[in-house]
Amino acid sequence: MAATFSGDGLKLLTVGDEDTRRSVAAEINPAVWTIRYRTLKGKPYTFYSSTVPQAHRPFLMQPMYDQHPHKVTEKGRQIGMSENSLTEALWFPDQHPFTKVVYVFPRDKQVRRFSSTRIDVAIEQSPYLKSRMKSANVYQKDIGDSFLILSSAWQADLGEGIDADVLFIDEKDRMKAKVEIAFEESLKSSPYGYLREFSTPSIPNMGVDENYQKSDQHEWMVRCEACGMMQPITYPESFLKLKAKDGTVSYRFACTKKGCRGKLNRYWGEWVPKFAGRNIRGYHISQMLAPWISANKIMQNKEKYVFKQLFYNYVLGIPYMGDAMLVTEAMLDACVETNLVKLPAGEAVVAGVDWGDTSWMVIGKLWEGRPLIIDLIKIDSDDAEEHPKEVARMMQKYNVRLCVCDAGYGKDRNARLLKQFPGRIFSCYYPNIEGGSSKVFLASWQDSQAKVTVDRTVSLKLMLHAFSSGNLSVFRKLYGTPHFDEFKKHICNLVSVKELGDDGTSMHERIGALGPDHYGHATNYLTIAFEKVTNLPRSSAGFVGDDEEE
Repeated sequence: MAATFSGDGLKLLTVGDEDTRRSVAAEINPAVWTIRYRTLKGKPYTFYSSTVPQAHRPFLMQPMYDQHPHKVTEKGRQIGMSENSLTEALWFPDQHPFTKVVYVFPRDKQVRRFSSTRIDVAIEQSPYLKSRMKSANVYQKDIGDSFLILSSAWQADLGEGIDADVLFIDEKDRMKAKVEIAFEESLKSSPYGYLREFSTPSIPNMGVDENYQKSDQHEWMVRCEACGMMQPITYPESFLKLKAKDGTVSYRFACTKKGCRGKLNRYWGEWVPKFAGRNIRGYHISQMLAPWISANKIMQNKEKYVFKQLFYNYVLGIPYMGDAMLVTEAMLDACVETNLVKLPAGEAVVAGVDWGDTSWMVIGKLWEGRPLIIDLIKIDSDDAEEHPKEVARMMQKYNVRLCVCDAGYGKDRNARLLKQFPGRIFSCYYPNIEGGSSKVFLASWQDSQAKVTVDRTVSLKLMLHAFSSGNLSVFRKLYGTPHFDEFKKHICNLVSVKELGDDGTSMHERIGALGPDHYGHATNYLTIAFEKVTNLPRSSAGFVGDDEEE
């Protein structure tokens, strides 16, 4: 007897009794395993239902049973994708002895909530899973001879010491950039090395969308009941506005074929890749695919969201730029003081440093009461000792009065520089670095500890506004240089991301990055240093402008 599975489907046994066939099917296909062993809210977990619309989810079956090594899913909210992924994460260790599955969330409180309200409930409601559990706590479930490990993406030792076979990254867009890199080596040591990324998207080419754009981009194709054309459901093309005699407006899903506009049958469909043959398997799952969510309901949801980005992200499962870009390269070019031939003398010089394998330093001084960036330094040495040495050389060259440095990566470097420049080196801390809210508004300086604490989102927005309002200038000698071109890209990569809070109703804003942003953070540290030497908060007139709204 033999059974094989591929991404295109499942070939079940053709010999043997029915129970044997089902057991083998469950072993190689998590969708079959789900139907056999799992319940959801006390009822059988199904993908097809003729009586309960919410249980009719044929579009979720292939994304579950597809065992491609690298799956990426852009999804809307409240359509069952998280439950789908959880089920696959339970199936794998159950059916693959001596393996480890790691499931990662943005923050620890999400780990604890998911563990108790989703995983523990799924186990409790399944006699089979209960029989397979050897031990369990919040962060680890021992299933047979295998393990399901839950982790926060913000832990300092993320991925260390874990030889993972499968990595699930839930809500990737709310995590640190490139979080999967922390697990790269541990996945490579496995004969499986499977990666599953899924998230409500945010900004194009950021978070989950970065790899989705590299994927084969499967779309759920449905049939028009009038002309028979298979097509994806898209917004706004698939929405037909209807107006009754009494003026009432409603909507329905309609064929996009010119001259047709027939009704779309959303109860059945098939997944079709847009770019077949790519190395990453991609799925796009929006609320438009769910038969129980009408076109009217989706349009009502559109009115509910204050920001268009949230509608596109949470309902349509599509990344959206909109007004997310806070600064453009043209704005930065306009900040260059082309008429300033010589540097002004006698003004305080300050600096900001973002440490890393490559380190970035921005130096500035006051000019006519406003901050002026006078030099950009990129330290790209393989010798780690060279980084603080070069910063020290620049501090001596420009007689830097105050330098604010990244605390996250360079604590030892900051400590060494502080010995050389007592009272002139400060480490900058973001109290809400893990994505939560912060009560800090203005910078809080602790001179005795050489420490400054600022709100990450507020401080970065103030820095970006200083550019957009023309209150942060750039010395002419930097214009047109490779450093300035890279500087502009880093600054423009900082974008505003709106997202719902954990309560599902409150809205939060954070600053995300479309790509490298190191000069951006170094410039933020620079402007924080300017605040200290001028004794003016950055929201004060004369620093970032009278129209500051922060």
